[in-house]
Amino acid sequence: MTLPGSSRASVSGSSHASRSGGYGGSSSRSRETASLGSSYANGLGMSRPAPDPRTFSDRDFWSCVPFVQRASSVQIRGDGWTWWKNARGVYDRGQVPAPGAVLVFKRHNAMSRGHVAVVRSVIDSRTIRIDHANWGRGSGKGKIELNVLAVDVSERNDWSRTRVWYGPTGEIGQTNYPTYGFIYPSD
Repeated sequence: MTLPGSSRASVSGSSHASRSGGYGGSSSRSRETASLGSSYANGLGMSRPAPDPRTFSDRDFWSCVPFVQRASSVQIRGDGWTWWKNARGVYDRGQVPAPGAVLVFKRHNAMSRGHVAVVRSVIDSRTIRIDHANWGRGSGKGKIELNVLAVDVSERNDWSRTRVWYGPTGEIGQTNYPTYGFIYPSD
């Protein structure tokens, strides 16, 4: 399946997606999966503005955690995979995507520290766009990618398995990445 994928923001100045704005504003507070259904359905097609790549120009290499800490209002420390447990009791968590939420990837094979990404927009119940950093190998290592497709491939439509756009191939990647779910920003 080939879908239009992403914009890569190179903060070192060679090229970047021209976008304005940042993550801010409000979001619904009803966050447990069961109660989020109606607010999620009302949020289909909604999005948050992309972070301005100029605000990330203070370094050439970005890992996912510092990028998400700067691009979202969710402020957690630790490797990406630890965010799920570290959010417990601090932020609401669930299995339904929402703009501004942080998608938390579990540790998986070469991704020994997990991964985190910010939901930019919800296209439908199984397709979202994310902003993240340090996805991939080679030229993708340490780069910021904006507006990247991510697809839920779980059997129960609970976002426990995800595929992500992979720039070098120009299509959704073939790896099914295990995820914990979404951490929702505070109001």
